[in-house]
Order: sequence, then structure tokens, then C-alpha cells
Amino acid sequence: MGLALLAAIMSAISTYVAKQTSDAGPAPFALGPWIAVVTTIGGSIAAYAAASRYTHSWSMQEPSDAGSADAALAGKLAAAQLEKLDLEILKLRAEVHRLSWRSTVAALTPLLSVIVGVIGFLFGVYQFQAAERAQQERALTEQRRSDATARLTQNLQLQSRIREDVELLLQFFNDDKQTLSGISFVFDTLETHLGVAAEAAQRDKRVLFTDRRTITSSLIRAVEDDCDLSRYRHAAFVTVLGGRWPDYGDFLKSHPEHLRYIADQYVDAAQELRRKSPEAFRRLGLDADETLAWRGGRGTLTVSDLRHFDELILGMQQHLLLFSKPEDKKIYARRFAAGIGGDAFASWLLAD
Repeated sequence: MGLALLAAIMSAISTYVAKQTSDAGPAPFALGPWIAVVTTIGGSIAAYAAASRYTHSWSMQEPSDAGSADAALAGKLAAAQLEKLDLEILKLRAEVHRLSWRSTVAALTPLLSVIVGVIGFLFGVYQFQAAERAQQERALTEQRRSDATARLTQNLQLQSRIREDVELLLQFFNDDKQTLSGISFVFDTLETHLGVAAEAAQRDKRVLFTDRRTITSSLIRAVEDDCDLSRYRHAAFVTVLGGRWPDYGDFLKSHPEHLRYIADQYVDAAQELRRKSPEAFRRLGLDADETLAWRGGRGTLTVSDLRHFDELILGMQQHLLLFSKPEDKKIYARRFAAGIGGDAFASWLLAD
């Protein structure tokens, strides 16, 4: 308390002196420095007094209050240190995680490079195989198209040959240049072509081949309309037709009206041949072995007439076998026998 009063007095004295000096004008010696010293001393004394008071008041507090403050301060310090520790741990974890990720990427980089290279290689192989497969498919497609075109061409050519064979057969009655041996060959080639056509028709439906029954119908129409059984070569053609074309007999069996018409032509041809040499036919008989014999000679009949007669006998026998009714067989056998010399030949025709 005294120090504070002393500081106040010294401050007041320095203030008064300074005021008087300023009012009186310049002094005989300088008082300014001394006033500053006094003021400084007074301020120091005042500061010391204030510090002493603060220290005394702090020392006068209860011991429990000081301990609580220390404890609070220590708790805050521990919390701050714990928080700092947590932040450092988090920072370390982040650093470890970043380093671990980088290490993993660095370790996997060679493997990833190999995998990418293998994938690229496999993709290149796949592209190459795909291109090869596409090229092979295009080649196969082109080959199939070429094969189909070739088969179509072959089938068309085959149909053309069949048509040519049939036309040759149908033209025989009006084309004397054709021979019986050539006709036999045509029947054989026609059978071969039809066999090939049957197999080709199963593979390719684009070409309609002439069927066997259509050809048979055309041949029978030609026999009925163009054939003259009174001529040797015509009669021989019908004999070849009956022997080399089985469908001819099948057709006549299912169409007896055509069979009767052709049988009538045989009867007429036998009667016309007999008129060439009636005397020779009257002496025609059978030997002990049931063969025909010209007992009194063949008269005016030529070798061609005798061959013609043989063809008429053979052809008539072929057609008699096609009748399904026995009565029809007997009727036509007797009619043909009467034309060549008598009823005695009827049983001979049926026996053969």
C-alpha cells in the first residue's frame, strides 16, 4: 500500500514540476531528464506494488482450488496428447495404406503386363481363327453352290438324254434307217439313265425327270398308232419291247383294252402273211418234239417271211401270257391259230 502511495506522490511531483517549468519559461538548468527519471521510478514502484498484490492474493487461495486447476489442466493436456496421438495414427495408417496400395500395384504390374499380353495374343488367335473359319465357310458355300449348279447341269443333261432315247424309240416305226440292234442298245441305255435319274431325283427336286410309266404310255400309243405288225421289223420291235421293257407288260395287264387291241393286230398280221403262200401254211404242222415244220416246203415264202413268222409267233405268245382271264387267252389263241393254219395250233400256243 505504501509503495503505491509513494509512486503516486512521485508522479504528482513530476507532473507539477513539469507544469511550472513550462509556465516559467526556460530554466537555468535542464529539468527534463530528472523529471523522466522520477516518472520512471514511480512507474516501476507502481508495477512492483501491483505484482506483489497479485502474488499475495494467489498465495492466499485454498489448496483444493489449486489442485483442481492442476488436474483440469493435466486432463486437458492428456486429451490434447491423446487427440494428437490419434491424428498421428490416422496419418500413419493413411501413409501405410497408400504405400501398401502402391506396393501392390508395383508387384502386380509385371503380372498384369503378362496377362494383357496373353489376352492380346489369344484375341489375335481368335481373330485369325474366325477369319479362317469365315473363309472356309465362304469356300464351302461357294463349293455347295458350284456343286448344286453342276448337279443341276448334270440332271438337265440326263433328262435330255432320256428324252433323246425315247424319241429314238418312238421314231423307229417311221425311220427305216434304225436297226433292231440299235434299238436294243437304246433300251439298255434308257434303263441306265432312268436308274441314275431315280437317284438324282432324291437329291435334287428342281428337275422333273420323265417317269417310266409316261414313257410306257408313249410306247404303247406308238405301237397302236404307228406300228404295222405285217412288217418284220415292226413285229421284231414289239418283241424287243416286251422283252426289254417290263413296264410294257405291267401296263397291258392293268389296261386289258390295249392288250386286246394289240392282240387283234397280231391276228391280222398272221392272216396277211398266210395270204402270201396259202399252200405252204396248209402244210404247216408240228413235229414229234412239238416244233413247227414246213412239211411240203415253204412255198413262196422268203427267209424274211419266215423270220417275220417267227416274230409273230413269239410276240403273240408274249401277249397271251398277259391276259388275266383264261377265256381271253383261249379266244385269241384260237383266232391266231386259225390265221396260220388251224385250231390245232391253239393248244400249242397256250402250252408254250
